Amino acid sequence: MAIATGAAVNDLMPTRFYLQGKWSLDEFEVLFRSFNDIYRLIAEFTVKAGSVTSFVHVSSPFHRGRINRVARKQGIPPLRVLRFNYSSPGHFDLLGLGKVAEVAKDALFGIADRIIGSEDRELDRDRKLLENVSLQAQTTREITDSYLKRTHDAELHDLEVAERRGAIERAAVALTAEKVEAAAKGLDVFSKILTIAKENGASEEDISRMLSGFVAKVEPIIPLILVGKLLAEPFSDSRDNR
Repeated sequence: MAIATGAAVNDLMPTRFYLQGKWSLDEFEVLFRSFNDIYRLIAEFTVKAGSVTSFVHVSSPFHRGRINRVARKQGIPPLRVLRFNYSSPGHFDLLGLGKVAEVAKDALFGIADRIIGSEDRELDRDRKLLENVSLQAQTTREITDSYLKRTHDAELHDLEVAERRGAIERAAVALTAEKVEAAAKGLDVFSKILTIAKENGASEEDISRMLSGFVAKVEPIIPLILVGKLLAEPFSDSRDNR
């Protein structure tokens, strides 16, 4: 997805999130504060890149006060809540600059999907190992008992059904900054931002510090996605099968 530039810089567009389950005020605070930071950072690096040097050579990158000052300097409009429907399921719309908020949203869910995908691969290996062991046992014993055969098939079916749920649960429990950073590195928007930083004189150490700064902004929201509270699409669509 292209980020707003040029003629689209003054356009405001809505971005929708979907809600599921019970939310606390602390969770809403984390979501809105962190997402607002991510939105402004992406806008500052991609809409008007002239001030990115403000973030290149700093010991503590992406401090909220600095983010806000640069946003005001660049004339980047703040996110506004356009509408809010709190229920289970519910949704809210944020009005922001061009497609920047949509890019930020895609980045968040892209990171979560990559983290879940890594857990999926581990579970798939476990499932295949179980299948191989079971097949070997079946070959050597030449199982003829129909009850054992049904039990064997049921175990494999239950494992397959639980695979996605297990991946999400494991990803939520085992979430680390390292996992978030590894997932973020593969996203196009972060690659472009770090390229812009390099063009403005950022060293490898600066790049590493900046990536950690992005992770610090993204990391608080990822658990809300992994446990199914924050959704990119309505629960009745693709995510209810996970």
